[in-house]
Order: sequence, then structure tokens, then C-alpha cells
Amino acid sequence: MHTSDTTTEGVSSSARSPETTQTSSSAKIDAPDPVTRALIIVISLTLLLSFFLPWVNFLGVDLSGFNLQKLSDANRVFWLVPFLASCTVILALAKRNSGLPRYLAGLSPYAILVMSIMRHGPEIIQQFQFGAWLALVAGAALVCIPVPGRAAKGI
Repeated sequence: MHTSDTTTEGVSSSARSPETTQTSSSAKIDAPDPVTRALIIVISLTLLLSFFLPWVNFLGVDLSGFNLQKLSDANRVFWLVPFLASCTVILALAKRNSGLPRYLAGLSPYAILVMSIMRHGPEIIQQFQFGAWLALVAGAALVCIPVPGRAAKGI
């Protein structure tokens, strides 16, 4: 009996090693490397900053995303930009997988663009200021940043 217990313990401990290795491997794939994480943080902070920069010029007045959300209840959706960018920064700083909030943060300026074009027509793009263009570029960058290890697994 003692030998079977030892054998069972030996099998259990050797069976645990691959699982532990596999779990560690999965965790590394979910959390981006330090360079990618730093890039995600910088771009997310850029997106967050863009919310407070001028987005459109309306009747000679530069309006930021922050100012625009005050103009109507329908514009409250603009708050998605800083909220999702902040969530992405917090998750990246905590070394957690920020995939979903990062993609949503990246897509949020485009959702606002589509909403604006539907409400005001394509001419609204001619009124875009630096903040709007910065939000669109930062959003595209957040969506396009590859997470190392994901491509190898086909995810």
C-alpha cells in the first residue's frame, strides 16, 4: 500500500507539472509583454487626452468631446471614450488582459463618428479638429496592436 501511495503521489505530482506549465503558459499569452503593455497604456492615455481636446469647430467655437457631451442627452455616449480608455489603462497597469475594453475603446471614436455622420451628414468631417483626428488615430492603433503569442495560437 505504501508503494502504491508513493506511486500515486509521484503520478499526481508529475501530472500536476504539465498542468502548471500549461496554466503559466496561458497566463503569459493573456498578459502582453512589457513593451506591448506600455504601448497600450500610452495609446489609451492619448485617447483619454483627446476627449478633452477640440473635436469640432462650431460657429467659431472649438468644442471638445467633453463639451459636446453636455449639449444633448444623446451625446452622453461620448463618455464611452474616456471610460473605456481608463479601463484599458487600469487593466494594463494591473498586468491583466485588457483585450475587450481595449477593442471597445478603440472602436468608440468610430461609433461616435458614424453617429455624428448620421445626425449631421458627412459635412461634419470638415469641422473636425485635432482632438477628433487624434481620437480616431489612437482608436485605430488600439484595435491594431497585436498581442504577442496570440498569433502563434491562432487566436
